[in-house]
Amino acid sequence: MNKHIITDKWLVENATLRSKGTAWTKAQLEVVGVDWPPRNGWKNLIIGKKISIEDALRFKNYANKYSSNKNTIKKSNKRQKKMDILAEILHTVKGLEIILKKFTEDFEVET
Repeated sequence: MNKHIITDKWLVENATLRSKGTAWTKAQLEVVGVDWPPRNGWKNLIIGKKISIEDALRFKNYANKYSSNKNTIKKSNKRQKKMDILAEILHTVKGLEIILKKFTEDFEVET
């Protein structure tokens, strides 16, 4: 199962657009398991943590959800929809992989 490892660089790169690497949304922090409002040292607690690829995509998208530029918001909403669809596809593919693995284990074919 693919996982994403949280790094300080990744957190900074995926901060909100208008914060220049210093602010994150409540939705982003919820994705990585940080309570709102975040306490001092929250970044150190999650650096090195493994999260699903779907959650990494959600975290990245939620950064773009809030911007002072209306064009960016429109693009962000379209991008968010695409990323949500991609996350659903990834989730479905993982489920299918599990089913296929179980099926092949149950019905081993001699070659």
